Parts: sequence; C-alpha cells; structure tokens
Amino acid sequence: AEFKRFAPSIKVVVYDGGKDMRKSIKDPTFNTNGSSMMSHVILARPDVILEDIETARSVTWEAVIVDYCQNSVLRLLKQLKQLPTDCRIVLLSSPPKDNLLEYKNLVAFLNSKEDDNGDHADNNALVILKARFKCHIAYERKADSSNYLEYWVPTYLSQVQLQLYSSILLSNSSVLQSQVATDSVGALGRIVLCLWKCCDHPCLVDEFQHDSLANIADETESIDKRMRASGKLLLLEKMLREFRNMKSRIIVLFQSDGPGENKMGKILEEFVRHRFGPDSYERVQNCSAYSKKQAAMSMFNDRTRGRFVFLIENRACHSSIKLSSIDAVIIYGSDLNPLNDLKALGKIKIEPETEHVKIFRLYTPFTVEEKGLVLTKQGTVIDCKSQDIVPSLSHRLLSWGYHFFSVESMCSIKITLQVKVLKQACFVWMK
Repeated sequence: AEFKRFAPSIKVVVYDGGKDMRKSIKDPTFNTNGSSMMSHVILARPDVILEDIETARSVTWEAVIVDYCQNSVLRLLKQLKQLPTDCRIVLLSSPPKDNLLEYKNLVAFLNSKEDDNGDHADNNALVILKARFKCHIAYERKADSSNYLEYWVPTYLSQVQLQLYSSILLSNSSVLQSQVATDSVGALGRIVLCLWKCCDHPCLVDEFQHDSLANIADETESIDKRMRASGKLLLLEKMLREFRNMKSRIIVLFQSDGPGENKMGKILEEFVRHRFGPDSYERVQNCSAYSKKQAAMSMFNDRTRGRFVFLIENRACHSSIKLSSIDAVIIYGSDLNPLNDLKALGKIKIEPETEHVKIFRLYTPFTVEEKGLVLTKQGTVIDCKSQDIVPSLSHRLLSWGYHFFSVESMCSIKITLQVKVLKQACFVWMK
C-alpha cells in the first residue's frame, strides 16, 4: 500500500503463502534461469525467503533490507547473508541491547568481510563491536526527537478481574510448575496472552463466564456492570470527564484482538456512547471502508460537531489518518511489544504539529502487563506472537507480583490509589 501511495511506478511483488502459491508467484516473477526479475521489489518474511533460498541466491540483489522488528530475525541474519548483494540495510526501531551475540550478528551481516569466528568473548569485545556497528549507522533518530511525551498511569484490577486473573493462574498450576525447558505447544505463551487480555477487560478472555454480565434485562444496568468489571474503564471514565471539562480532544488507542469484530473496540464504543453520548466520539476500525474512515475523520475534525474522543485500533493507524487539534493520547492497553504502540501512533498525521503530544499509557500493576513494560524499558523486547515467547521469559512475566494477589489487600488499596493516580494524571496534563 505504501509503495502504491509514494512510488506507484515501482513494481512490487508480495512473496508469501504455501509452496504452490509461492510457485505461482515465482514463475512469472523470475525468468527460467532465475537470473533476472520482472519486478523491482520483493516483499517477503525472512523465513519464507530462506525456504526458497536456492532461487533467491540465483539473483544478484541491488539491496537486501531487513526489518529488524522481532527477536527471531536475529537468528536468521547469518542465513540471510547468503543473498548476494553489495548493499545490506537493517531497520531498527530501537538501539540494540548490550548483548555480545546481537552486536556480533548485526556487524557480521552488515560487513561482508566480518567472519563469525567466535573470537569475541569479553566486555572489551562488546565495546569494539559497538564501535564497528556505529560506523554502519546511516540515520539515527534521537530519543528526544519524538513528538510524544509518555506517562505510565497505573490502573488496578477490579474484583472480577482479580478473581479471573487468579483463576487462570490456579487452573494452569501444573503448566506453571513444569520444569520443561521448552514450550513446544505454546502453553505458557497462551497463559501470558490470556492474563494480558484480562488486564484490559475480563470479557476478552475466552474462559470468562459472560453470563453474569450479559443476562441483565435493564440495558443501563448491564453496561454499568460491564464497566465496573474493568479497572481501566473506571479510570478511563474519570479521565475523559476531566479532559472534556478542559475542552480537550483525545485519541484512545486500543489493541486489535484478531480478525472480525474487535471486542475491545465494541466495549469501548458502547462505554463512550453510554457515558458521553453518541455525538461525543468517532471510531475507526481496521476493516472499515476508506470512505467510512474519511467520514469519521471529517466529523471529528469539525469542532462544531462536539466530538472529543477518537477511538482507533492499532492496526487501523495509517498515514491516511489525519486529525486536527489533538491534545493527548490514551493508550488503553499495551501491545506485547509496547514499542509497536508508538510506531502505530507515528503513522497518524496530527495537525497542526505541536512540540509534544502527551501520552497516558494505562497499565495494571503487579501483572504480566506491568512486567512487559518494565522489560521493554530495560531492552528486552517480547515478540508479538505469543508462541515465540521463550519459557524463561514467560516465567519472568507470570511470576511478577504473584505475592500481591490477596483479594483483601488489593480491594482495600485499589480505590484509594486510583483517585491518587487520577489527580496525578490531571496534574501532569495541566503542566
């Protein structure tokens, strides 16, 4: 889509799918001996290219560009070096960790003369590799160059969430106590993902019994009960009321939860409509038609319409989304890799451009969500695919804050702390 928008004359082929599909793409794309191509750019995942490495090696590439977006790419750099080219480029969203192996692989990939000889083994070697890597940097975005100023705002689990979170841990106790070094079936990853969803709203968890929240005749009472089931929704209501009183305009970013109807988006839209009225917001979904997205933007950007909340899921963020007069962003729930949230927001065009747009990232203390944020800040990035989370990392996430899971203690402190957090958030905002 981006090539069509900015360089429509470039012929692009997306190389993906099963063997038969790739063969149907490969035959017209490469000629009979594979030495020349009918397209200018091939877009493909590293693992797909490596499955057909013999064909890929038959072409002398003008450039090989690797999007270093997941930890799994690190393991494939040595194999990708087989692609013949005089120009190798790696795109990084953040600086590499202080990891000898990571710097070694990156330098070896970028420098065709660098051999993986295993001689680097001490702290001095890491300094040397960092210096060599720095020589390859073509463009570096400084940390303070971001247009966003981010604040983490804690939101505590509701009674329903607390019970569900504890239940998930208890029901999977045998898996959690396992000493197996590998997680071939992805059980630990699924538990992490389940708990992560619980932090946003219990209704997102498949194992949750929805009957207690749905089977209420009165619609208002039903919506109230669903709102009280999430600590984040309770705090979000208070924050939006404060922002509305200050005549501020807000983006609320939330996570996509799979194909089809977005459950979290539906819950948020129902909540905002019920609490602030149908004319208070606009919502853009990834699956919405372009005309519908344009209509939503026009309604929101027309300040006479009174819209002050713009609901958007992370997958719907695109350069075609242009919003005017945004005062703050609320990230309702973080991605497994929180850097992806900032990357998604970076695609949106906000006019007029201001020096800094404040971000309030809601997160749940003593849970996998908080630990994920802490690990990312420390340089450990979690792959977005839950099955890619290694067992050691899963256990670090799952064990975080378990000793705080006392129903009595949590219930006694959470309301008081939420009021303090709201006051703090509003104070930060008014500064």
